Amino acid sequence: MVTRFDFDPFNTLKEVQEDYQSYVDSFQKIRNPKIQTWIEQRKVVGGLLWKPPYLQIALPFQPGESLQSLVAEGVLQSGVLKFARSKIDQLDSAPIEPYEHQVQAIRKLHQGHNVILATGTGSGKSFGFGIPIVSRALEMKASGIKGIKAVIIYPMNALANNQYEDFSARLDDSGLTIARYTGDTKSSPEEALNDYRFFDEARETLQLRAAFAQGDSG
Repeated sequence: MVTRFDFDPFNTLKEVQEDYQSYVDSFQKIRNPKIQTWIEQRKVVGGLLWKPPYLQIALPFQPGESLQSLVAEGVLQSGVLKFARSKIDQLDSAPIEPYEHQVQAIRKLHQGHNVILATGTGSGKSFGFGIPIVSRALEMKASGIKGIKAVIIYPMNALANNQYEDFSARLDDSGLTIARYTGDTKSSPEEALNDYRFFDEARETLQLRAAFAQGDSG
């Protein structure tokens, strides 16, 4: 069994490279000796089969003002503190501690500016636009404004589905609702009801199976 103490990344890399080269050599037969020599040389030093390891140091993002201070200042509605909670499955958990670029985006949007937020993966871009959108929606709801408050457009269904699950869980008990419209969304009430009945029946079937399984194990 390999543990984190006896794992050698360099030996592992070497073994993977040797295995991959052996696999490539097993089906490549070069008759021309000059071409064969050229290929063999570049297998060793030319990066023909793989690129050298690439290492990058990711610096921590600069912390910004707390969401509580933005609420106290009137930049955000107090309801966003529950939306931006640090533990999504705990309604009473503390809000996240935003990064500086998120705070800047929130302030700019509050001032009515258009914003492009370009940062690295895991830097909280979704909160950068999600928090001010939810804050504005809560403000409009409190003012008695009904109807759709915002439309968020995603480039891929997978991203839209992922964000929908996250946002819908965070908006629980907020008074706001969220809906998802993708290429899989049905275009008529009848189709939507048929899908609902299908999934409802499937859910009931799974519940019955789980109940029977528990009974057998008991």
